[in-house]
Amino acid sequence: MVHDQRQRRLVEVAYMYYIDGLQQSTIAKKMSISRSMVSLLLSEARLKDIVQIQIKNSGLYCFDLERKLERLWGLKRAIVIPTHSEKIKSQDIAIQLADAASEYLNQILEDNMTITLSWGKILYEMAIRYQHHPKENIIVAPLIGCIDYLQNDFQPNMICHRLAKNLNGQALAINAPLYVSSKELRDMLIKEKNISAALESAEKSDIALFGIGNINNSIMKDVNMFTKLDYEGLIESSAIGNMGTWFFDKAGNFVDSEISNRTIAVDRNKLKNIKYRIAISGGSENSAIIHSALKSKIMNVLITEEQVAKDILNSYNNVSL
Repeated sequence: MVHDQRQRRLVEVAYMYYIDGLQQSTIAKKMSISRSMVSLLLSEARLKDIVQIQIKNSGLYCFDLERKLERLWGLKRAIVIPTHSEKIKSQDIAIQLADAASEYLNQILEDNMTITLSWGKILYEMAIRYQHHPKENIIVAPLIGCIDYLQNDFQPNMICHRLAKNLNGQALAINAPLYVSSKELRDMLIKEKNISAALESAEKSDIALFGIGNINNSIMKDVNMFTKLDYEGLIESSAIGNMGTWFFDKAGNFVDSEISNRTIAVDRNKLKNIKYRIAISGGSENSAIIHSALKSKIMNVLITEEQVAKDILNSYNNVSL
């Protein structure tokens, strides 16, 4: 009998709130209970499946996948674009990821902020497609040096220029190669006034954007960014992927090889001080690499696509999320 009375009260409160559209304060007065009690009863009704909320068209998006990734990896935000079809082209995925990154950047960007970014097609597409209202006093600085043999549009300096133009902000540049011939040359170049200023701005940024790549199937390898000896050294160090210029192994541990000492880029340890560290990558062929990148904890925002999210979460079927 007591159970029936409790059940009736739960159903009645739920009906008044969800069907009648009454405010919790109005329900409290009608039932002579406190507003906090109404809130507790509504929560109990949901827990007992008396109330089952269905949001129309929610299946078109990936909110559930996003929340699971956020809880599993402690992310500020996960953004998962729906793909719906295995036949979707990688170029289309890149543009959708770029649009998602542009939208999220607009959400978090405020006046007087500094943005730093690396290189690649997705970041280029994001920069040229950014059409939101510009902010005041925005600085855009490269995260890394220039990349030999890479298409000019995908260079970090060019991407900074494009994004700064759309933001009515200021672009900085690192006019030096990403990889140089020796540690001594690197140490000398990063002391140059313009290069040190750009790196310092990048290190003090509010927002960092970078991609995730597979070193065995990467533009970095295709455009001969490093020598055969460099590549073999990375493989011997168990490196499987990279974010920006930071190489990592399957467990998400960063790999320091000889090439690291010749790299002109922001120190990854200083990257951790940046408030928003946004990694952007997709393609089911990269799922394992993106999974390992998450383990590094260097990112706190991930923008990816549906199949990648499913592939990663499938590894945790026995974990309560």
